[in-house]
Amino acid sequence: MPSPRLLFGACNSGLADRLLSLAGCQRIAELTKREFALYWRVSDRCGCPFERLFDTVIPQVTEADLHRLLFTNNAVKVYNAWLDRPGPVYNRVAADGDPGTEIVVIKSWNYPALDNDCDGSNLHAELRTHLLRLRPVPEIQQMIDGFALPDQAIGVHVRRGDAVERFGVSHEEHFAALMKAVLARDPSRRFFLATDVSAVERRFVDQFGDRIVTFPKCGGGRTNERGMVESLVDLLLLSRTQSILGNQHSAFSRLAALWGNRCLVLAGEESATTHLDRSVAGLLGAKPEREESPVG
Repeated sequence: MPSPRLLFGACNSGLADRLLSLAGCQRIAELTKREFALYWRVSDRCGCPFERLFDTVIPQVTEADLHRLLFTNNAVKVYNAWLDRPGPVYNRVAADGDPGTEIVVIKSWNYPALDNDCDGSNLHAELRTHLLRLRPVPEIQQMIDGFALPDQAIGVHVRRGDAVERFGVSHEEHFAALMKAVLARDPSRRFFLATDVSAVERRFVDQFGDRIVTFPKCGGGRTNERGMVESLVDLLLLSRTQSILGNQHSAFSRLAALWGNRCLVLAGEESATTHLDRSVAGLLGAKPEREESPVG
């Protein structure tokens, strides 16, 4: 009996990166007719096993799979997808499915793509199909369903925590300017705020009062299970808002927009000044002249 054609997907980053990678790897496994297994290592970037977050059964890489990977007779091809570094890196997966290879390994920080893929609405719809197959465990689903999300709330995601120089290009002042412009156009609007820093949350609540709603957190962060549960709740509540005002360079913002098929406006100097009217139109549901792509 011939050995099965396998695809192993791995990401050792945070929750959003892992879920984008998972959706992309599952899509490629389906298109190239390979059996998929997920490598999901609990670490200080994601301190929670997959099964603590989701009921969906996804085969995970086992010791037997590692034996297959290192077995001399098996041909293996490794893709370091989306890796920005010099050297022998294969970052676009062969569209022919690597027919002569028993095992394909994809390591990625985002959704991997085939070398003939076009990044756009069709690809995003296929990725969304895989995301929508993920079922949160009942405890998490009850938290999401039990949260009173205001009607037509606009999601706001402010990423700080670590890598402040990278994520800090979306200044708090940029978020505030866009939110004030939304309220000037429609004073009844409310915002669902998701952020990984409690001090940031307090500053926005001080500034916008009862216009802000948040999901209560214990402050565990991503290094432990409770923090990861709260992150997933925030992510899926963001995906249910009308539109999302997100943080530049944040996979969390982009994943929420992709999952919910929502318009994403990234807070920044241009969106808060030169393109303010267009940004506000997108957040309020009008078709902007050039809508932000939710992923890519």
